[in-house]
Amino acid sequence: LNACGMQGELISGQKNGEMHDWCLVQLDGASYYVDPSVSPQDQNAEFFLLGNEELQLFGYQSYQAASLPEVIVPDYLKPPLPVE
Repeated sequence: LNACGMQGELISGQKNGEMHDWCLVQLDGASYYVDPSVSPQDQNAEFFLLGNEELQLFGYQSYQAASLPEVIVPDYLKPPLPVE
């Protein structure tokens, strides 16, 4: 992200109970979570521009959750809900 001129921060935690990392990025003055490391079969818009609500729905848990900003994604950017 930094090499592309974007501000970003690596976030560590778990996704569905397994160790995982994702990013907190700044775009146009707003913060969003993105997961650029999803597997090829999952590579779609569901893992970009996430907020705290979406992280929880998709099974993300951060080790540093208390120090992270509250990110709220506008309805028009929200990904489809995961299928259970």
